[in-house]
Amino acid sequence: MTRVFLLLIALWLCCPAWPAAQAAQPQLPPQLQLPQLQLPQLQPPQLQPPQLQPLYAADVGHMLAQTPGKPQIVEIWSLDCSYCRENVERIVAWQTKHPDVRLTMVAMDSFDDNAPMLEQVLATMQLPPHTARHANAEAIPDKLRRALDTSWRGELPRTLLIDARGTRQGESGLLSPDVLDRWRRQRADRE
Repeated sequence: MTRVFLLLIALWLCCPAWPAAQAAQPQLPPQLQLPQLQLPQLQPPQLQPPQLQPLYAADVGHMLAQTPGKPQIVEIWSLDCSYCRENVERIVAWQTKHPDVRLTMVAMDSFDDNAPMLEQVLATMQLPPHTARHANAEAIPDKLRRALDTSWRGELPRTLLIDARGTRQGESGLLSPDVLDRWRRQRADRE
């Protein structure tokens, strides 16, 4: 090994032009050279969150059927609900450990009157990228309330826990991770 190394050093000292000759590539005549291609730099696609959509009572069944065979949490909230944002933070923190559970946000505020403000608040909530976002499009909010949960009386925050079979469980108020874990265990026991 040292002999090869010494031989290379001797060649380099004796023939200083040798490495340069090795590096020089033969040039093709200009008419045979291919033009240099300028490829655009590709950027990874930026995941845009789904747009806020109006939700009518008649569309609730379709909204809930978007993930057949998978569990879903539907968080019902409002701009003027002080506990709603804290509840969303808790659910998002829990959902990061359980990515198979889909999160859907439903604002009871009027879509027509509040869409820009709702979009602004949703943007601050650190929601998973594929979280569905809806707002009340009914002139009479009680129509949407009844379509979402017949046992709900309007208190916020309201969370619908929906298992893979479509069985709904409604919870009002701030949820603890224990409630979500218990729901997940019960759901696993039934499947």
